[in-house]
Amino acid sequence: MNKETKREVFRTFDIRGRYPIDLNEDTVAKIGFALGKMLPQSQKVVLGCDFREHSRKLFLPLISGLSAQGKKVYFLEQVPTEMLYFALGFFKFDLGIQITASHCDWEEVGMKISKKGVIPLDVGEIQTLKKEVEKASFVYEGQKPFFEKLDVYSDYAKFVLDNIKNKKIKKKVLLFSFGGSATKIAELINKALAVDFKIVSLSQKELKNNAPNPISSESRNLIKRRAKGKFDLIIGLDGDSDRMIVFDPLTKEMVPPDLTAALLAQSILRQKLGPVVFDCRKRMAFDLVAKEFKVPFFRAKAGYPFIKKEMRRRKAVFGGEVSGHYFYPETFYSESSMLSILKLAGLLSEKKESLKEALLQFRDIYSLPEQNFDLPQSGFEAFSSALQKEFQDADAFFEDGLTLRTKDWYLNIRPSQTEPVTRLNLEARSKSLLKDIFQRVKKIVLESK
Repeated sequence: MNKETKREVFRTFDIRGRYPIDLNEDTVAKIGFALGKMLPQSQKVVLGCDFREHSRKLFLPLISGLSAQGKKVYFLEQVPTEMLYFALGFFKFDLGIQITASHCDWEEVGMKISKKGVIPLDVGEIQTLKKEVEKASFVYEGQKPFFEKLDVYSDYAKFVLDNIKNKKIKKKVLLFSFGGSATKIAELINKALAVDFKIVSLSQKELKNNAPNPISSESRNLIKRRAKGKFDLIIGLDGDSDRMIVFDPLTKEMVPPDLTAALLAQSILRQKLGPVVFDCRKRMAFDLVAKEFKVPFFRAKAGYPFIKKEMRRRKAVFGGEVSGHYFYPETFYSESSMLSILKLAGLLSEKKESLKEALLQFRDIYSLPEQNFDLPQSGFEAFSSALQKEFQDADAFFEDGLTLRTKDWYLNIRPSQTEPVTRLNLEARSKSLLKDIFQRVKKIVLESK
């Protein structure tokens, strides 16, 4: 009998836990049953799963629970999350569920759930679902429910290509698919365009059980070792392909995702002007782009539901997140890594620039990777007050934790929504200023413990 302590699986935005400790066939069947009860108007459901072995074990229990509530389920089989969002929005399903643990450890499984229009469940709905699951009486006993299979690979490839203006992108792209979820769709798109993709599909065995997360130090080191040859772009996609990380083809170092987002915003704004949205953690690069094109720039709380909601509210033409997620109205305000890769390659082609040359416009912005501090959420208010006192010359904002801003630096510090830590993001106009602000923040952290 496994004596490991169970974790809370109903998180702020999604459902996630270890298989079979936190999430197993029985709990997933109850989630399907409770979700069907909670959303009686959602009759047609589209379901996909990522390429983890555990995810494949859970689709039948989930369909069983949904079917017990009278839902008709269409199964996409193993697909990247962006294709689940596409199928939900393009074919106008009532509900979409992707079984995935995204970039997390291989022992984990989870679900991303969206309603009609690709609108994710909000915080309150996730908690309502939790209560319904606790009451659910449905038991999974190996049932084999009826469902229809649906293949949308060709439809999605055509959809992506239809949203690319420049069909003659002549760039050489090295694509690392962590977990292999993006391999098939990348191959389809590669056949239709002049983009020269070299696709490296990395299984759990090849990753030596390291998480399928291109941001992790293990993944960055793997890319440095495996990226042989001359390329215009090096891209890493996570375990469900919705996190896209760009690497410098010369140094093999990771490009900060806020700079990637700023380049993608430029590629959009060169064709269509409109508001842009970015999460509160960084801002300087987006500021430059918004001012260049004279468009409104709006901030959102960190987390994809908040960014999608703000984009809809503002009718934004593009949205981005520090974690490497990029959103488009054409894709129902959701991520599309395939679209992002092609838009970035297209921008470099149009400007006749290398990635290094395109990034020169941000050379006066210096930033730290996100820093995590072991501070309890209960003490954040006092910590926030101490920071405001220390930096009295800065403007203060409170949309997501505490944001402090001057013309020369920008800081956001916030309690994590998923872990018992406080996260710091910091950028400045010089290395010395960046170091000075960081040391002053660290001093207050130590005094707050």
